[in-house]
Amino acid sequence: MFDNIFSVESIVSLAITITVSFAVTFKIIKLNLTIKNKSHTIKGDGNSIEHNEFNIVMKETQGEFRNLSLLLGGIIILLLPYCGSFVNYFLYNFSRIAPYFCVVGIVFTLWARGFSNRFFDCFYIVPTLFNVYFASRAAENSYYFMSHFDGLYDRILSSFVSILFSAGKFEYFSNSIFYFLEQIAIFSSVIGFVTVSVMLLYATFGYIKQRSFSSALTFALKNCIWGFIGYLTASGIVWGLFYGQNQYIASIFEPAIQLITSLFNIRTPLY
Repeated sequence: MFDNIFSVESIVSLAITITVSFAVTFKIIKLNLTIKNKSHTIKGDGNSIEHNEFNIVMKETQGEFRNLSLLLGGIIILLLPYCGSFVNYFLYNFSRIAPYFCVVGIVFTLWARGFSNRFFDCFYIVPTLFNVYFASRAAENSYYFMSHFDGLYDRILSSFVSILFSAGKFEYFSNSIFYFLEQIAIFSSVIGFVTVSVMLLYATFGYIKQRSFSSALTFALKNCIWGFIGYLTASGIVWGLFYGQNQYIASIFEPAIQLITSLFNIRTPLY
């Protein structure tokens, strides 16, 4: 699916991804420079008090970033059943460029605020790479059941209406319930797309908020957990469980197993 990088969908999605990421990064860098010029240290009576303005100055940007995340989730929910390939290319392209924007943003933040004050921001590289890995795999896995997204909302609505009009008709009612649950299982993949995309976005720009060591570590851990859950649902694990596709479910967990074995250098013994 991703062989044709010069398709219209690929080029447009890549252009949008780079434009939005660059705009967010540029604004954060600009604010960092403003904070660097404004921040100061108040000394008196042998004590030193550092006046930290980062989260104060960044408050508006942090709010805008939350709104951007909500907007991204809403767009994916609306477009995925109608423009599945475009959304898939967007997630795949974003996973390719996210590490660069993350590193650039962290480097400028460390330069502006000082390594000793913000070295915890380096933690955000880990969840970014983690979500990059699983976001790209989710985009690849979804290709195999992308056709199920076509007309999804129409099917959910029609199946719900069928349930309402099948009361008292047991066989027809049970069939309507089964069909409705089938569509919900497919819809869970849409929610998975939203989750893995938003988690990757939050990890990439995690440095827009100054956190303590424990808070940064907790943020990174939660981000990885939710990113992995998003990968599983985006890859269709609920759909696979619904139909008892055990082989497909096993294939979904293969990237996680490959990651663990590569990190801990685990080798399968030869017999």
